[in-house]
Formats: sequence, C-alpha cells, structure tokens
Amino acid sequence: MATVLVVDDDALSREFMRTLLGHRGHQIREASDGDSALTLAARQPPDAVITDVLMPGVDGYELARALRSQPATSHIPIAFSTAHYGPQEIQPLADACGVTDVIFKPAHPSTVLATIDALLVPGRSSNR
Repeated sequence: MATVLVVDDDALSREFMRTLLGHRGHQIREASDGDSALTLAARQPPDAVITDVLMPGVDGYELARALRSQPATSHIPIAFSTAHYGPQEIQPLADACGVTDVIFKPAHPSTVLATIDALLVPGRSSNR
C-alpha cells in the first residue's frame, strides 16, 4: 500500500487517521506541525499528505506551498483537513496551494478512505 504523511497538531486527529488508514494497510508517518512534516517529507517523500489547515508555526497552507516548491515533493497529492472552514471558504485556498481534496472534520471514516483512495490514483494531477 502507500505511505501517507498525516500532519495535525491534535493528537486525537492523528490517532484517528493512523488507525483508519493503518487498517486499510497504509504505512503512516505523523507530524504534529508543518516544520516536522517538511523534514519527514524531505527525508523520504510520502505517497500522499493529509494536513490540518490551522496549526501553530508552519500551517497547512505554508506546508502545501513548501511541498509544491520542491522538485522532490511537488508531485505529492495533498488533502487539507479542517474543522474551521466551510467548502466555499477553503476551496479557493486549496486550489491556490495545489491541494487536491478537502476533508471536513469531524470526518466520517468512509469519507477519509474515499479521499485517500482518490489521492492515490496513478496519474491523477495534484493540482485541481
């Protein structure tokens, strides 16, 4: 299966993603902030990234922009995860950052699994 980098400052949100995606057979790497995520992605680029939008320090927007700016990570599909924005607010920001999908919290397990399956479709463009 795939390696998925889950980035969220909330430990329970990371645990939910780790458990759910781990049961699907994916290898999960976790970061509690954007800086740590960038370090992990630089060492070994994941197959996909799911990142919270609002985090202290490097937030999800900055993380997505930084990943897009590096040749080794520019192709990685990214999904935002958010509890604070509605679809009308987040979609233009996601598009501007090259983010493929958005997961709205609290997320239903089937939604998360469908999103990760879509992110991992070979040849799918990481930019909307």
